[in-house]
Order: sequence, then structure tokens, then C-alpha cells
Amino acid sequence: MTRRVWGRLALGALVVALPLGRWLALRSADRVWAESTGVVATHTAIANLRVILLGLTFTVAAVWAVGNLYFLYRSIGSVHVPRRLGNIEILEAVPRRYLQVIMLALGGVIAAGLSIGARDWWREFALLGSSAGLGDRDPVLGREIGYYLFTLPWQDRVVGFFTRLTGTVLVVTTALHTLIGAVRWTGRRLETTDLARAHLAIQLATLAAVLFVGFRLDPSEYVAGLKNVPYDAILMDIRLPVAALLSGLALASGITALAWIRIPRVAVTAVPWGALAVVAVVGTYFVPGFAAAARGPEQRVRRDLVDAQRGMLASAFGMRLSETEVQPPATLDVGMLTRHGSALSGVPVWDPPILRAVLAGSGLAAPDERWTEPALSVYRARGGQSVPLFIAVRERDLVAARQTDPDLSWRQAHAGPRAYGGGAVAVSAGLVYPTGMPAFVPDLSAPDSSTPQVTDLALAADRIAFSPAAEPFAVREPTDAPSAGTGVPIRGPGRRLAFAWALQTTRLLSRDAVPAGSVLLWPRGIADRLERFAPFARFGAPYPVIVNARVLWLASGYVSGPAFPLSVAADFGGRRVRYVGAGLLGVVDASDGHTSVYLLPESDPLSRAWAALAPDVVQVADRLPPAVAPHVRYPEELLALQLPLALGGGAGGLPRLPARGGSEDPPATWLPAAVLGGAVEGVTLHAVAHGASGSLEATVDGVMERGAARLVVTRLREPVPMRPASVPEDAVAGRTRALVFADGVVRITPAFIQGGADGESPRFRELTLETGDAAARGATLPEALTRLRALIGTSPGTGAQWAEARRWFVRMDHARRSGDWVEFGRAWRELERLLGAASDRAR
Repeated sequence: MTRRVWGRLALGALVVALPLGRWLALRSADRVWAESTGVVATHTAIANLRVILLGLTFTVAAVWAVGNLYFLYRSIGSVHVPRRLGNIEILEAVPRRYLQVIMLALGGVIAAGLSIGARDWWREFALLGSSAGLGDRDPVLGREIGYYLFTLPWQDRVVGFFTRLTGTVLVVTTALHTLIGAVRWTGRRLETTDLARAHLAIQLATLAAVLFVGFRLDPSEYVAGLKNVPYDAILMDIRLPVAALLSGLALASGITALAWIRIPRVAVTAVPWGALAVVAVVGTYFVPGFAAAARGPEQRVRRDLVDAQRGMLASAFGMRLSETEVQPPATLDVGMLTRHGSALSGVPVWDPPILRAVLAGSGLAAPDERWTEPALSVYRARGGQSVPLFIAVRERDLVAARQTDPDLSWRQAHAGPRAYGGGAVAVSAGLVYPTGMPAFVPDLSAPDSSTPQVTDLALAADRIAFSPAAEPFAVREPTDAPSAGTGVPIRGPGRRLAFAWALQTTRLLSRDAVPAGSVLLWPRGIADRLERFAPFARFGAPYPVIVNARVLWLASGYVSGPAFPLSVAADFGGRRVRYVGAGLLGVVDASDGHTSVYLLPESDPLSRAWAALAPDVVQVADRLPPAVAPHVRYPEELLALQLPLALGGGAGGLPRLPARGGSEDPPATWLPAAVLGGAVEGVTLHAVAHGASGSLEATVDGVMERGAARLVVTRLREPVPMRPASVPEDAVAGRTRALVFADGVVRITPAFIQGGADGESPRFRELTLETGDAAARGATLPEALTRLRALIGTSPGTGAQWAEARRWFVRMDHARRSGDWVEFGRAWRELERLLGAASDRAR
């Protein structure tokens, strides 16, 4: 062979070797990592399943595409192409081996294009046949709910694949038959050879069979939301009957296609296929559209579906809801503040962003370290009382490190002390020193003790090697080895090459940079690590807790599905889903990276199904350490989906309803669960719903009761007007907490002095306590409570006249928002009478 041929072969081998080598490196690195974490069985099964699905779909597509094209090739006598030699045009026969190569290559391209995404179908295939259903049935078709979670998604994938395959090959072969003259127009007639007619008839019959199965699936896909159509009378009266009609037409089209082999008249198959195409287009798009326009919104509504949808939505998004409705009295009551004094005293004074800024200016962190967002949790004192504390962790910020030290070497960034953060602090949530600075807790064995000095917690392991923003990997040398069972030992040239290629760093190949016996810590980001550990789940924002003097990262684990009856679509984790379950909890040790995923009590069916499929990845709820259980928080990302439903959004859309009156509700905040009363411990995710005029309408609390997530909704029969919080001119308002009790509504707003340009840290200024129209400020919450009690005791607003005026004001505000100006005028006149205000009625 010539040098040019050898060069081409070498280039081709390189083109194949690079992606193949990259794939092998990633596969090897993943397997070694899975072995080090004890989840190799599940990860190997997933990897093999991905390869099998890709290979199987490619094989099926190749057999069908290449087989049909090869049949076409065998039917071709010869193919001539015109060539011009000087002034003479000649026809030159194309060698048959060239035609064979072209047909095989075309079939391979079709097969590769149609099967390229099949490796991502492993989730649907793995869940196929699972029995962890809800036990209920959908109200439209009467199918078990488990069918929509575990079977329908796979059927949808398979039918879609075969529809694309049979349709694509039919179009290509028809075009090629036309190109070689086996299908041609003669005058006004379409003529075909016997061989071409038989070939196309078999393909048409196959496509009809696939369409028949697809149309039979349409009703389930409509109900499950895969077709994204409204759940209304049009669905019941038009779409479902049209789906049944289409399946019958598809069956008739397949039968007539086979009859076309014996009856060489194009009309035999053209008429039923034409009818199928017309009914499919008209019945799917035009008729439902015209019917919807003709009936109007009220006529389209099916009350039975609306009522059933509420229950389906609660199941689809894991809402265990308890709801109460209260109407606090208009008369201010001093006793109310006394009765709820213990609950009010548990409300945090600090906001996490402000507290983070205070820590950033404390000087405790190095220039290339940063503090994580402080996380609220509840810790037990020796006397048994609950103490709410904020926990913040110092993590290494290599972006800042490279800015402060441009000469930072690879070894310093990935193998030295600067690769890790160090330490954590605890801050009392409700205490402030007279200087306006937080109260730090140095020892969690005595969480009710404090000091004004910024003090690190006493930890058994203060090295933070794993954190949300950590670099992807770090190397621990033999002299600094972690505890047994953590990290991936770096040994042997094959393993070094695999990790060097997977992590895109040649330093791992060098024994000087990475000595023998070193351990690779990878991945170090909490979400990345958990999602690699449990690839079927998505994990929310991690938060730090201290358990047995060690920093642990906890994160809610979510599973989702694209289909659920009468649900609504939501964008979650980069996917369009109609089912989200939060039945998993991820735990990562910040020091050694030990990773675990637990199934929570009363978890959803999809979480239970994955736990059964991957027992080496997901541990049962009983295995959750008792010391960790009190720190499990309500799934924060799930609340964003649940809020519009819990507040009466219904099918108004997810993930969030449009803000009523154009005003956005403040984000949810964490509070000690003790503010709700009862036996709930830990923390609650507290959200407030405001009306168009800023009036308070409801509060929503996400709590964990014995490991099960529950929503507590407190509605007000009539919205309570809320004026904007007032703060001193030299301060900024923190986040307002609104607490709704049966005998009153209390708002707590902290105020902070912002840090100066000279590096001065922010500090606490004062706190405002409000109920009704009464407000009092204080340097501490007890001081504000004392002043508010005194103010209410002497306020003229305690009289019956003032209470009636408040009620008329609420009615006036409601009339304004609804545009009822007659009622608005009546309320206005009553307010004038009650307040004795003069009115200018001149015309």
C-alpha cells in the first residue's frame, strides 16, 4: 500500500480511537469509583443496560433498514449514469458492488440516527413491571396509577421508535423505487412493478400495525399528559372517540395494504390511507379546536374531572395536606402575645444572607475561603430544650485562590492544604449581643452557651474536603490518607490513564506529581457526588448539619416521571415532568466523602421502586442514623411546585402561578418548627401568600413528622391588611416573618445596619414586632414584646368602634380589587361615619 493509503488508515483509526478511548476511560473510571463506594452492582447493571439498549435498537433498526434496502438492491438490474466525453454523451453502468456499499451505508446511517438516544431509555426500562404502585385507578380510563408510572413511559418510547423507523424506511425506499423507475406516473396513473408493489405493501402494513398500537395508546397518553391536551369535555367527547376511530382505520389500512399485493390497483390502499391521514389531521387538530371555540370555557369544563384532578395532583406532587381556616379577632389582645410568647421567642433574628456577610467580614476565613449559606437546624441542650442554630461551613474557593495567587500550581490546588476548606461555626438564631453581633456557640454539646467571639466549632474532623463548590477532584497522598473505604486508590498505569483521560489532566500519569499509594477524592461537589452515586435521582441544594462532631451534608433526593393521570406539567431538573417524588435523602460526610442515600418513611411509589431496584444504593428508612433524623428538612425544591396547588392554584400551571395583582410573595424561609406549636420538631419551611394589596391571605409550612413530609396551610377567612415594614433610616429591613394564630397575626421584621466600604461587617440594629395596627421596636425580642404589650394596653384600637372600622376597611379593599364600586362607596361612607372624618361632597 502507498504512503497515502497508510496515512488515511492511520487517520481513520485515530478518529475511531479518540471517542472510543474516551468512552472506555469514562467507563473504567466510573466502575472503579462505584467499587470504592460499594455501589458497583447497580452501576454495572445500568452501564450494561445502556449498552444493551443502544445495541438492541441499532440492531433492530439496521436489520429493518438494511434488509429493505438490500431487497431493493437485489431488485435492481443495473444503474447507468450519464457521462460526457468531448461532445459525446454516454451512459456508464455503475458497478453493483458500489450500489451494495451505498445501500449498506445508507441503512447504517438510518439505523445510527434512529437509535442514538436509546441509551437514555434505561430508566423507563428498569421501572418496567414494577409493582410499587399507589393502588388507585385513574378516573377516566380506570387504569391503575402504577401503569402510568412504570409501563406507559416505556411503551411510549418503543412505539415512537418503531413509528420513526418504519416511516423513515418507507419514505426512503419509496423515493429509491421512484428513482429507478419501479414507481412512476404514466399519464394520470401511478404504476408500480410487481416487486415494488409487494415491497411497499409489506412496509405499509408494518407501519399500519405500529400506528394501530400507537392509536390504542393515545387515550392513556391523553390522560397521562404526554399529549399535553386539556382535561375537559373535548377530551371526553372528541379526542377519546377519535383515537378509537383512528385505531380502526389503521387496522383497515394495514389489511388493504396487504390486499394491494394481489389487487394491483393503487386505490385499494390509497383510499384507506388517505382517510386515515385526513381523520388523523382533522380529528386531532381541527375538530377539537372548532369544538373548543364553539362551546366556550364554561361548557368545556367537566366538573368530575376538576374534582378528580385535585386528588391526582396531590399524589403527583407528594402533597400530604392539612388545612385550617381562621379569622383572628379584629380587637387587639394583650393576652395573645403572652400566650404565644414562647413561639415568638423561637423566631430567628438573623437572616442567612446577612449572617453570611457578617461571617465574611469576621476575618476567620482565609482570602481564598468562603462561607456557605448558613443553614438553620435545631439542636438539643443537656436539659432537653431545643435550641435553633445556624451552621455555616468554610469551603475552599479556588477561583478566588487563583485571583489572589496567579502562580498557584496544580499541586497546591489539588494536592495541598489549599485544596480543602476547614471548620464550621454555629450561631444562635435568636440571640444578639449589645454590639449588634451574633452569639457564637463553640460546642454543640452545650448549644445554649454562647460567646461574642467568632469561634470555630469543636469537631472530630475539621477538614472540609467535600462541599457544594469544591473543585471536581483532589489527591490525598499516602502520608495524608483518609479513613478506610473512602476515595479511589491510584495504582497501576491502566487506572492512572483512565482517570487522567476522564478528568482531563495528565498530572495523574506522573508518579512525581501523584505518588504511588495516593487516593483520588472525586467527585467532591455534593450534588454531583450524590447524583453519580444514585443516577436515577436528582438532589436539591445541600445544607450542613453537625452530627457526632462531624460535618454532614444533607440533600433531598427527587425522582420524577413524565406521565401521571390528570396532572400538570412542570419543569424540574431540566426535564418536563408530571410527577415528582421526594422520598430520598442523600448524606455526605464533609471530611472523608462517605456517601449514603436513604429511603424516607412514607415515601412515594417511584422512590420505593428505585430502592427495590438498587438496594446497594438506597438504604431502607430504618437504617437512617437516629442522630441524623431530627435534621431532615422539608424538600425545598418541591415546595415551589406545591405552593400554587396548596394555595388554590389547581390547574393554573406549574411551577408557579402568576402573582396575584402583580405582586410577588416573598421567598420561603426556615423557622424552628416550635413556632407552629404541637409536637413537630426540627425546622419548618415557612411561606406567606399575599393578596394584590399586600394583605396577608395564608401561610404554608412544610414540616417533617417522623420522617414524612407534610404541608400545613393556614388560611384567613378575610385577608388581613399588611403595611410595609418600617425601619430606621440608617438600616435595611430583613426578611419579615408572619405568624398566623387563631387569636391574632404577628409580624416580626429585623433591621440591620449594612457594612461600610471600609470592610465593617453588617450588624443587627433592632427588631419590629407588629400585630394589627400596633407596632413596637426593641433591641431584643423580649424588649419589643414588652413595649407592644404596653402599647396595646393603652391603644384606642381596642374598642368596638375601631374593630368595626377595620372590618369595613377590609370590605372596601375587597370591593376595590373586584371592581364593585357600589360596595366600595358603601364601605367608604361607613368608614367616614365611624372615624368622624369630614368629606368633601361638593359637585
